[in-house]
Amino acid sequence: MSTGPSNVDSINVDPLNIDAVDAVNGFDQVDEEYRGPATLRLDDGTVPVEIRMSARFEPIEGRFRWAGRTGRHDMLRERVGAGLRKATIVVPGSPETAVKLSDPDPWGGIRLSGTGTPPWFPPTKQPTAERATATEQATATERATAANQTTATEQTTATKQAAEAARTATAEAERATNGETSHV
Repeated sequence: MSTGPSNVDSINVDPLNIDAVDAVNGFDQVDEEYRGPATLRLDDGTVPVEIRMSARFEPIEGRFRWAGRTGRHDMLRERVGAGLRKATIVVPGSPETAVKLSDPDPWGGIRLSGTGTPPWFPPTKQPTAERATATEQATATERATAANQTTATEQTTATKQAAEAARTATAEAERATNGETSHV
């Protein structure tokens, strides 16, 4: 018995996350897993690696989460052991993507993870006049978050004021019932 949407296209996705929308719309055209070559770009150079990764779409978040690992790579293992945690990954034919590096696995590889469009998905369409740049998207998201926080604060204030008015009215009604005069 199905309780959720039966089609990925019917999932409500944040319109500001254009990459997620494009990826979901073309989800049936890409693989959820990738095994093959990639390049990690570090602060001081590049490291060619073999990777195994998989992705899943999180409908509540409106974005993908992906993770995997590199093959054995001693130099990279030493760098991550010394504190390296961020890099950029490039899969042939796809755009650069920020990646988090974490603890080496028992086989000598490095664990990789990230959110957003997976690094092996084909590039999205080139930006047009209707599409916001990544900076504009971030700014719009920050503004929307600030507006939501302001609205929530206003709602809380209005609720408190309504509760206080109800308490005052109740107290006045009780005084009137008891024959007391209101001093408010």
